[in-house]
Amino acid sequence: MNTPHGHFSIQVKGPIVHAYAYTPFNPEGIARFFDELFLQVDGLESWILFNHASEEVGVTPEAIALYKDSLALLTSKGCLGVVSKLPNRMLSNLIREIYENTGIAQLTSNDPEEIDAFVKALLASHSGEGL
Repeated sequence: MNTPHGHFSIQVKGPIVHAYAYTPFNPEGIARFFDELFLQVDGLESWILFNHASEEVGVTPEAIALYKDSLALLTSKGCLGVVSKLPNRMLSNLIREIYENTGIAQLTSNDPEEIDAFVKALLASHSGEGL
């Protein structure tokens, strides 16, 4: 087994779980990220994952495959959807491709108003309230 690569932090703020990625990830780093994420959300009924990435973030093809495989667990753990605020078009396109055909509501944007509207809509749809 390889040493995990990928520095991250996770902060839970109400129903929003902020995940900050700072460096490139290998599969072991992705596995460590999801292990920590699922520990942090244990006990939350429903939540939204909000990904933030630095310019240095990257992933190996094997890490991408593991990330995709781990997505199935998100909804079973109460995840309503995912927001990704990313520093460049390459990461944005990669994230869109990863979430394509997963059935998970996903937004990739750097526009605060668009992000706020997406989050509010997800929370409202879950609570049964109108927009």
